[in-house]
Amino acid sequence: MLEVFSEAIWPVNLPFTVLLGLVMIYWLLVALGALDDHDAADAEGDFASDGGWLSGVFHFINLGEAPLMVVMSILSLCLWTGSMIANHYFTDHRAVLALAYLLPNLLLSIVVTRYLTLPLKPIFQLLGGSEAEPIPLVGQPCRITTSTANETFGQAEIETKGAPLLINVRTTDGAALPRGAAAVVFREDTERGIYFVVGVPDPKLS
Repeated sequence: MLEVFSEAIWPVNLPFTVLLGLVMIYWLLVALGALDDHDAADAEGDFASDGGWLSGVFHFINLGEAPLMVVMSILSLCLWTGSMIANHYFTDHRAVLALAYLLPNLLLSIVVTRYLTLPLKPIFQLLGGSEAEPIPLVGQPCRITTSTANETFGQAEIETKGAPLLINVRTTDGAALPRGAAAVVFREDTERGIYFVVGVPDPKLS
């Protein structure tokens, strides 16, 4: 145990140790009731930029289909583990070599995070859904919850009798809808699990 702690506080590992420590503190505060886990959903839109490669990474690691803090916790643990192994066995704690291992560690951690979160997707879909009849989503009004919704990235919320339903959405024809914009689902892509939406002016959303 002392060896692990000693390894964790080496300068080359310390950033990932701090990151993992912050994640653990977050979950401790959630367990104690000092934080609401739903607050992380609000931060999710802030992680989303204007689409592009970054939103592709978010989609790859199942961000949105699994909760933000669950994904970030797994990614943080993978980064920390990769750093600990690389610096113990391959870099001899030399900063230059440690920097060289940063990109491989990040890429490998992203891939591992994707496959560790894949089994969680149906669980969180069930938790976020309802045991009642499935709601036909095409034609349903929704509201954009990410910083933007465009042709490559976006999420929206549909009001239900129970908890709101969070769906992955895309626009067409180069349209971009800001956070809070009202839209209507007009098509579903069942293979990719996404819905196409179009903005609507002054909708009457329940």
